[in-house]
Amino acid sequence: MGRVKGGVFPHKEVPGTQLQAHAVRTYDLWHRRLGHPSSQVLSLLLKIWMLVIFLVIKWMNLVIFASVLNKLVAHFLKVIVKLVNLLNSYIVIFGMPIMFHQLVGHTIF
Repeated sequence: MGRVKGGVFPHKEVPGTQLQAHAVRTYDLWHRRLGHPSSQVLSLLLKIWMLVIFLVIKWMNLVIFASVLNKLVAHFLKVIVKLVNLLNSYIVIFGMPIMFHQLVGHTIF
């Protein structure tokens, strides 16, 4: 290998040569030193990406469901309020509560 000086391998100086430095993008440098990622790494990255996409879709579905549920509850409450107002109006006009069979137009029993 060579001799160690101060914990490092010193570079032999050759008369008449110059050292040059080049600006290299981080990815290029990483790629030159480490090469392509292994199939295991690519598989793991794919699984992580698929999990992220799955969670985003689930979150979006939850938001949409909550919005629809909120609209349904609001509509249901409006219907209940209208029915209570109708019942109160009937009591004021006729002095007695309306029976269910009177609402549907026929007797049940």
